[in-house]
Amino acid sequence: MEIKIRDEYYHQEISIPLLEQLTNNVEFYKDYIFVENGTYSIELNLETESDISEIYIYLGDLGLNTYYDEIANVVRVHEMRMFEDCFDVVNIKVEICYFDDNVKIFETPNLYVAVKKVTCQYVQSMLKDIEDNYPQIIDAFYSSSRKQVSLRSICSSFASQSAVISGD
Repeated sequence: MEIKIRDEYYHQEISIPLLEQLTNNVEFYKDYIFVENGTYSIELNLETESDISEIYIYLGDLGLNTYYDEIANVVRVHEMRMFEDCFDVVNIKVEICYFDDNVKIFETPNLYVAVKKVTCQYVQSMLKDIEDNYPQIIDAFYSSSRKQVSLRSICSSFASQSAVISGD
């Protein structure tokens, strides 16, 4: 199964595989870099699926508003700036619920999201403030192996990557 994301600015359709289980959570889709302020639409053809009661599409942990055409068996997310709240990488998760109470979950590999330089600076400032003033939050949300790497150094490496868009 694959999900199709249409870049409305460039009128380009990107097909990304949806997998029932990723072999690890560090797989990346390297053929395209999405832009935080770009406008995109999603289409998912469910021709091989039947008896679907509900479908949810998540960008990271954010639920997207979907339209399900039961006759064509297609799910759509209409034009939107879906990546504007994303930073660096994100994946798309599709949850299909069936009338018999079974649920299937499919995920894309991680997708690269290019952000404006000002967005990166805001995130750096926020992470520095959290690291300096609220270390208990880091303890609560990050495993001990992740804490050994400073959030400040991670964000600094993001700032130097080529996926950052110049400008405001």
